[in-house]
Amino acid sequence: MLTLSSAGAWSKWETATSKLIVDAEYIAKSNDPKWYSHCSLNFNGTNVQLRALAFARIESHFFVNGGWMADGQLLKDAYKIKHLPIVIVQGRYDIVCPAKTSWELYQALGGVENSNVEYKIINDAGHSAHEKTIELALVDAANKFKSLHT
Repeated sequence: MLTLSSAGAWSKWETATSKLIVDAEYIAKSNDPKWYSHCSLNFNGTNVQLRALAFARIESHFFVNGGWMADGQLLKDAYKIKHLPIVIVQGRYDIVCPAKTSWELYQALGGVENSNVEYKIINDAGHSAHEKTIELALVDAANKFKSLHT
């Protein structure tokens, strides 16, 4: 149960820091077993809530392993993908992944000189893909990619 309690705390921290405007209802969901009860299973007589646990395990594994990349590798190797259509969507008030990081990637991809890359700062958003304006920018980007193959 300590593992699940820790996973719940991790999820609560993530939901508390991911949106620009603190969303108490969103944060409360991270502690509500009903929020992830559809992801439950009965394992040896124990009901295990999987969403919070899976989320915490994936994120912590990612952090412990440095995102499976050497330090600075994404920027160093950005030239390998700069010929592809790329849209970077960045919340201005993202404290999880600050805008400095996406700006450095944009520059490594060629910046304004590269017509394949588009850099969008979303002025009223933080980190979460569940913020309305981030959602709209992501859907817009997906539609642009879709139009490349229709």
